[in-house]
Amino acid sequence: MPNKEKTSKGIEECHEIYYDFQTNIRVGDYDYVRPDPPDVGDVFNFGLEKDDRKFPLHDRDIIDTLSESELIEFVAEEQRRLDEGIHFYNGNQLEYVTGKHYFMLQWWIIPSVNDGTYTTPDFIDAQRDTFYHWDCTEKDKSSLGAVWGTCRRFGKALCVDTDIPTPNGFVKMKDLEVGDKVFDENGKPCNITYVTGLQVERVVNRVWFDDGTYLDADDDHQWEVMTYNCRRGRGKKNKGSSDVLTTKQMKQMPLMVYSRERNFHIKISKPTEYKYKNLPIDPYLFGYWLGDGGSYNSKIHCGELDLHNITEYLDDLGINYVSKKCRTDYEVTLLGTYKSTNKLGQFTATDGMLSKLKKLGFIKKNSADDRSKKIPEIYKHSSISQRQELIRGLMDSDGSIGKNGKSIEITQKSKALSDDIAEVLRSLGEKCVIETKIATMRRSDDSMYRCEVYRINTMTKFNPFRLKRKSERWHYPKSKRRFVKSIEKIEVIDSKPVKCISVDSKNSLYLAGKSYTVTHNTSVGGAICYTTAMMLEGAKCAIQSKTNKDAVEVFLKIQESWQRLPDFFKPIDTGETKRSNAIYFTAPQKKSSKGEVKEYQYVLDSWIKPFPANNMAQDGLGFRFGYYDEEGKVEKGVAEVDERWEVNSKCFMSRDKVVGKSLHTTTVEDMERFGGARFKKIWDNSNVKTLDPLLGRTISGLRKLFIPADYGYKVDEWGYSDREYARRFHEAEMARLSGSELISYRRKYPLRESDMWLMESTASPWALAKIQQQSQYNEDEGIYAENRRGNFYWKNGEENEVGFQEDKENGRWTVAWMPPTEDRNQYRISEYGREPTREHVRIGIDPTNLKAPVVGSGSDNAAYAVLDIGYMGNKTPKAVCEYLYRQDHPTDFAEDMRMMAVFYSARVFVENNAGSVLIRHFENKRCEEYLMYNELEKDQKKKFKERGFYNATNGGIRENLVNVTRAHIVDDIGYIELDQTGSPAYGSMPFPNLIEDLQDFEVDNWTPYDATVAYMIAILACKMSRMNIDTSELSAPADFNVMSFHKIYKVK
Repeated sequence: MPNKEKTSKGIEECHEIYYDFQTNIRVGDYDYVRPDPPDVGDVFNFGLEKDDRKFPLHDRDIIDTLSESELIEFVAEEQRRLDEGIHFYNGNQLEYVTGKHYFMLQWWIIPSVNDGTYTTPDFIDAQRDTFYHWDCTEKDKSSLGAVWGTCRRFGKALCVDTDIPTPNGFVKMKDLEVGDKVFDENGKPCNITYVTGLQVERVVNRVWFDDGTYLDADDDHQWEVMTYNCRRGRGKKNKGSSDVLTTKQMKQMPLMVYSRERNFHIKISKPTEYKYKNLPIDPYLFGYWLGDGGSYNSKIHCGELDLHNITEYLDDLGINYVSKKCRTDYEVTLLGTYKSTNKLGQFTATDGMLSKLKKLGFIKKNSADDRSKKIPEIYKHSSISQRQELIRGLMDSDGSIGKNGKSIEITQKSKALSDDIAEVLRSLGEKCVIETKIATMRRSDDSMYRCEVYRINTMTKFNPFRLKRKSERWHYPKSKRRFVKSIEKIEVIDSKPVKCISVDSKNSLYLAGKSYTVTHNTSVGGAICYTTAMMLEGAKCAIQSKTNKDAVEVFLKIQESWQRLPDFFKPIDTGETKRSNAIYFTAPQKKSSKGEVKEYQYVLDSWIKPFPANNMAQDGLGFRFGYYDEEGKVEKGVAEVDERWEVNSKCFMSRDKVVGKSLHTTTVEDMERFGGARFKKIWDNSNVKTLDPLLGRTISGLRKLFIPADYGYKVDEWGYSDREYARRFHEAEMARLSGSELISYRRKYPLRESDMWLMESTASPWALAKIQQQSQYNEDEGIYAENRRGNFYWKNGEENEVGFQEDKENGRWTVAWMPPTEDRNQYRISEYGREPTREHVRIGIDPTNLKAPVVGSGSDNAAYAVLDIGYMGNKTPKAVCEYLYRQDHPTDFAEDMRMMAVFYSARVFVENNAGSVLIRHFENKRCEEYLMYNELEKDQKKKFKERGFYNATNGGIRENLVNVTRAHIVDDIGYIELDQTGSPAYGSMPFPNLIEDLQDFEVDNWTPYDATVAYMIAILACKMSRMNIDTSELSAPADFNVMSFHKIYKVK
């Protein structure tokens, strides 16, 4: 490990850090106890400055300099660290990593998340926790393994000075941050999801393409390439498939095959979808001027055959012009869109073409040089159709097409303009090559001269001409080579800083460089799999994934990482150089001859092997470790992952004893098409709440760990998460999305467990960002700690006055606010019985079916008291009391609700069909006046016939509940406005159960969400009371559709 100088400041800081170390932490549903650190001065990085306190990596080259005795000592120390893990000072913290985590960080060349390439792993706090969880799993003798739910996050390196096309133009790689947008291989904007810091002292390569462009990338940068074998379907490759290779891997392979064909082809991107721009000059006309216009005026030239086409186009645009016959062609002076006559009888233009060209930076004094022309950035980054028109103008004026329609060329004296034209063509998904040559040119006085020119050759997939004589020759290119470019040369250049990003495009691809080259993005399971096989005798390690091919790819990643390990981490194996189906740590096979004495040596007799994805592939086998990758993405027809695990779980048992562990990792894709819904069963059955007290394990046998999308998403140089930034970023992204796009985003970047399992029909009708703002505010301000839990009771045993007694353990109510004493228990006696005399609070009740006593588990009864606006200056409806409890007998619940109503002097709105027992109870106790009528009922006879409402009828009550609550959340919850002091003002929702229930609420499945339904009823009750029974404002429109509520409001 590198030696760095200790300082007095570093020593002092390490002493302070050392005594802050906590051994007991919570990881998922495990209580994890980290080992005590060694003495303060014996911890790695002791005394170093903060910037130098990072994971202590070995210099691998030092191994070759060690003597035999030193190497033996070194290996023994590494084995101890692999067994015990290490402590090290990391920035301002003292860290502990487990032995397997240490092995991965120190020695493992880790496979990337999606693409079959490799990188050196960094310490990341979220990943540390996954190894802690795995350590707990291994020590848990009853557990069959772990299941982890995560989000997308990792990346790969390009040089920091690489230009990356973004919707706002080119940005240097060094300036990109998480949340910025780039383009995927289909030309569509995608989000950067992960960004590393600058990486130095890396091997940097210049990769040259056959179109004359290049990219600078490090050895580990990955490329999606079609090799010769892929194109021809040779060497176990499917014809037309592609490989993902690192720069280093390509350097080790031939660039040319069969003497004349290049090995590596890269698909050309589709047109980048820049937004439509308000351009000062029509793009076709501007392109025509660039190609054949005067550098110091607004004149263009054309031949006699083209004059009609040009003037007709100008007429359609409303452009005024003057044309005249010259010696060899026609000269057309572009005036502008409005013309007038000055005193001399000359045409002028109030919006003149000349002034527009000057504003674009052209028509400079004393400049008659075509080399001053260029394409402004606004034109380069305009919409696809605008850029196509720009190219048509250039090609019509200065381009040519061969008689066969195959050869399209445009020649320019200006290198800057030719580079700009090539850049625009490439942004349109076209391949082009620039050739430099010396050409003979004619001056205006017919004299000849020679100069350097730049010829652009292309064959476009769109017609690049508007003029009829050229346009008729063009046809769609048949050659597949026009859709790819090939790698000509890879050369090592001087090292310079690199940086890697990860994007959320479907295939993890993004465009890089002004050549718009498709490049690629950057699994813990592989390292755990290998260390298990390496450390345990007879360990059989199995791999399955979403397809047979994916399992093999995971295996190949492990194989390549294994091949890069030092020899002392490689057990004796069969000695094969290439393994496409398994790694066997058994003795090499030897041919025997008569009389030969066989030599025996100790071997582990363990192996690592990929298996097909189907349900029964592992039936009847036994394993020490199983790695099940991307189970949430298994497509229907391949396997049913819950049923597959039912079979596979037996592979880790010997009768009633657990003999192996399994690791299940995934992000979740489409719940209907892919295995998301099936995998959710495994996840739900891995909840510690399903733990069998006798067996000591969950229903699935697994223990789950959820890593939210704000943890490990954006990290600093020491690997610690900036969770606040990541959460703000994800909330902002969700606020601008709706429908299926919103659901897909929340599944890929889940902030809560429930986000992983969203289906389109379960999209939230609420502005979730507002609810999250409220939740964060409550936590920051300690709002929840102010709540009081307890029970209401009849004072003195009489049913006249209700009191409240705190009971933190068995309280049925949680109270955030109580009215002043003078406003409690306020009622009058009328001919109908007891009637409340205050109108400040409304109670919404969602009862379960209370027709009979209930024994055992089930849904809670739920009720919320909401303080309406107006009382004591209250400006927004506020939930002040929560009841979430299931009484064994329906009348007990009804009596609880009566006490709650009497204490708050509140009107009660309740569902009649499920709450009929409650209504009868209130009537029998002569408290029916506490019960509200349904003001939405337009039939007056029906309205006053029954108290409460019927869920499925009465004026679209379900729609009104959603509609009113949705508006309430947007207007009254989360950040609202600045208060009088200039500080942000927030709404009120002081109950965490309610916040969580609202976030999980499914608009097409109300049954599990008792809290949300009760709250909606209370909010609607407040609204009805304020509106003076104006049902027209509340009733749902004829074309009302609950799914229209999926749009999430933007939050400033």
